[in-house]
Amino acid sequence: MLKYFAIFFTGIVVSLYYFPFEFSFLPGINTKRGLAVVGLAVALYKLIQKKSPGISRNIFDIFAVAVVVSLVGLTSVIFNNTPDYAYATYFVSMSVWLSAAFATCSLIKHVHGELTIEKVALYIVTVCVFQCIMALIIDSNMAVKSFVDTYIMQDQVMLTELERIYGIGASLDVAGVRFSACLILLVYALNKNKDKMSSMQMLLALLAYVVITVVGNMVARTTIVGVGLSLFYAFLTFRANRVSSSFFRLFRVALAVLVVVLPCC
Repeated sequence: MLKYFAIFFTGIVVSLYYFPFEFSFLPGINTKRGLAVVGLAVALYKLIQKKSPGISRNIFDIFAVAVVVSLVGLTSVIFNNTPDYAYATYFVSMSVWLSAAFATCSLIKHVHGELTIEKVALYIVTVCVFQCIMALIIDSNMAVKSFVDTYIMQDQVMLTELERIYGIGASLDVAGVRFSACLILLVYALNKNKDKMSSMQMLLALLAYVVITVVGNMVARTTIVGVGLSLFYAFLTFRANRVSSSFFRLFRVALAVLVVVLPCC
């Protein structure tokens, strides 16, 4: 029972990271920044306890690129006399994202004993499906909408005026980009593990794909970019694995899902 609670809690944390928002009673502090603080604390603790070999060289390379991007953005602001410093401070936002990701991934590893792409993909896909379902519930149930709008700050007034549905921290193009990344990750994980998955697991994965595709495009049309890229990747994989029986089994399940579920959606 404790294990299931830990998994459920980890799912909440992944959602707070992947779709950050601000609570109305804590303005100015979104969930991503809160996780970034936790990530920094965990990193320092591991360095002190010598449980980590240190900072990877790749992190320094990423920071170097981010600093260059920020300098270019700062130069643009100065020469064009514009007030937008978003890219001039890019290295700061990237640091926050990395630190929050470290906290989230550390929790996944603590709960499951390992950290793999498949584990991360499962959590992200589950969170995205949840956000899609919540978007439909918020749109159709005024009591839920009122509760969410009371405690969650995410430009609800603008979203309502635009007549756009939204989840908890998931709205407009920002959500569309993350839905797109999720779809690509889902197809990758599905292809990589197709030999080990049962037909029921394939069915659930493909149902998730359809839900994110359909409802995700209702939230943000940017989701169609992820649909296109993921299908293109699936097509390339199909050509490379056309003699694999497990791939044909996956294709049959996918066809059944599309024939039955897509018209209903």
